[in-house]
Amino acid sequence: MALKTVLVTKPGFRAGGFSRGLLRIFLALDGVVRRQLVPGVPRQVTITAASNGHHSPTSAHYKPRYEGVDTRTHDFTNDLAKREFIQMVLQALNDGSVTQRGPDKFFTRNYFAWLENLGKSSEHIHWQVRKGRTITV
Repeated sequence: MALKTVLVTKPGFRAGGFSRGLLRIFLALDGVVRRQLVPGVPRQVTITAASNGHHSPTSAHYKPRYEGVDTRTHDFTNDLAKREFIQMVLQALNDGSVTQRGPDKFFTRNYFAWLENLGKSSEHIHWQVRKGRTITV
């Protein structure tokens, strides 16, 4: 039996609130890590920040939006695995096709993922509902 990847949270993780969009992102992350075995993806995918952490004051992480979450990337074995993982999670949101802009930004109709601080020790994947979009289901 193959080992499955699991979704975990970093100690000190906090979510001050949950929007429908944020809940859909969590469910997509969980669904992908539980059913898919992507080469290069670690056995634990770690959620590092929602409303905790240091973000710009207008960030989607905070009130009133609560639409942003970050996941760790330094446990991934290569950049291709990171990009494949992002595409799979965005596809799991069933929100239209995934468009990539440059090496680090990925979009669907209502969602956005970004390899933030690409190549630096603070690199992570930032997931959020696109600004100005409202998730109703």
